[in-house]
Amino acid sequence: MRWEHKLIIAIILAMFMQLSVNQVFCQEKSGVPSVSRFVDNGDGSITDTRTKLIWQKGDNGKKVAFNEAQEYCRTLKLGNHTDWRLPKQDEYDTDVVTELMMPTHEQDGYAAGPFQVSADFYWSDDPTVRLPFNYPATHMTLSKAYGGNKDSKAYVRAVRDSL
Repeated sequence: MRWEHKLIIAIILAMFMQLSVNQVFCQEKSGVPSVSRFVDNGDGSITDTRTKLIWQKGDNGKKVAFNEAQEYCRTLKLGNHTDWRLPKQDEYDTDVVTELMMPTHEQDGYAAGPFQVSADFYWSDDPTVRLPFNYPATHMTLSKAYGGNKDSKAYVRAVRDSL
């Protein structure tokens, strides 16, 4: 096996191992693992104990325009709650992306250095900002936000404030 192939395999294994570690121990900003930061509520939602936000565990399943995303949140009934909304850009972080990862909807990849990375884009509360989800945390070359407009299409993952 050529050294280039060995290097590529080593990089892929290192990325896989990092992803596995991040899925088990969500790293706080201090670098200390926090096993209980995310709690599955068993009702289709997950509570982030650090930010006190409750995230929809899944999503709406299809790309929609911004006004449709707002309507989806207004009419969502999940976990006996009806006060769901689109997330703010500052409520989204690497740990949220890692913990709430689902299989990607999109099959086309985005260039991230020498790799093609699949990611799905979700609406934020700002129609000019879409948030990437469902990509490996080891691919932090993806931006935290991408542009859009009300006519763009993106998926919806609702959030609510815990009481």
